[in-house]
Amino acid sequence: MNAASYDVATGIIAADSALALTYGTDLFTKKMPDTPPACVCVYDTGGDGDELQYVYERPHIQVKIRGAKGGYDDAYATAHAIKRLVHGTANTTINGTRYVVIAVLGDVMSIGDDDNNRPLLTVNFTIHRTDA
Repeated sequence: MNAASYDVATGIIAADSALALTYGTDLFTKKMPDTPPACVCVYDTGGDGDELQYVYERPHIQVKIRGAKGGYDDAYATAHAIKRLVHGTANTTINGTRYVVIAVLGDVMSIGDDDNNRPLLTVNFTIHRTDA
């Protein structure tokens, strides 16, 4: 089973041509690179414990969106589009893992600017998944 961050990045976000994100170019997992200025990175952020009678895992992910310098509005629009795209994803298989449901944990949140004055926003999700 892959990290949930990888599955969401490659299987859901990358599949939406309207977002125009390409894995490894402006869509990443685990670590956000210094370039390009505007990009998206999906992180694994723990989650809820598994049930004692293991049925499925309940990981959480955080999607961090960085905009170009002065590009808050564009970064927010990307974050909002990701929230709408991912929230409610249900009963789908990605990279061999069955995703029962993916739900947003809150609204898009600004976390300030990075060291180069580029806006940073996040949106967090909870996931229920199991072996396919």
